[in-house]
Amino acid sequence: MYALSATPAVVTTVDLDGNVNASAMGAVVRIAHDPVAVTFTIGLGRDTAYNVSATGEFVVNIPSFSPKDLRSMCLTGADLPAGKNELDYAGLTAMDSRVVKPPRIAEYDRHFECRVLWNMQWRDRLTIVGEVVAASCSSDVMDEHGKLIWEVARPATYCGGPYGLTFTSSFERTTVKLGSEVDDLMSSLRPTPPGYAGVMGNHASGEKR
Repeated sequence: MYALSATPAVVTTVDLDGNVNASAMGAVVRIAHDPVAVTFTIGLGRDTAYNVSATGEFVVNIPSFSPKDLRSMCLTGADLPAGKNELDYAGLTAMDSRVVKPPRIAEYDRHFECRVLWNMQWRDRLTIVGEVVAASCSSDVMDEHGKLIWEVARPATYCGGPYGLTFTSSFERTTVKLGSEVDDLMSSLRPTPPGYAGVMGNHASGEKR
């Protein structure tokens, strides 16, 4: 359900008083599969960095490749005065999460609630790694086997700072065939250590809302 491996997203957090913050990220990257772990980097002094460090929780909300979703995502990156809610500014709706305190975004199809595993400061940045403790999605973006329906989810990729607020579609796919003379690369992936159940113990599985 977390696809692409690196995707633009809005990360929602709350401060110690429960005030909501939202911030656009050019890429939030999945770095482990079972349990799922993700990472992103944020500038020191940003509300997101402070909130995640203080509370240990955040939610990754993934927009689709649509002008409406991508515009609202970009608006959450505005430098608003303290106390102003970026979700309100972007015309987005907060929706209670299942496990963590930061909200999900109702207008987006996929949400990943996370608890922090670790963070590291370098230069003027903070890199945050979190483990997904709950996931939810709109019912139409997943098939009966729990696989993403790419043409419905319509994931996007951010082209990067030099290209401005430019995005490209990322739902056209091709499958590479290696042939019998090449080892199955997927079977050689390092498995999760036996007995590891994640930061939630028996971590929550994904649900459709």
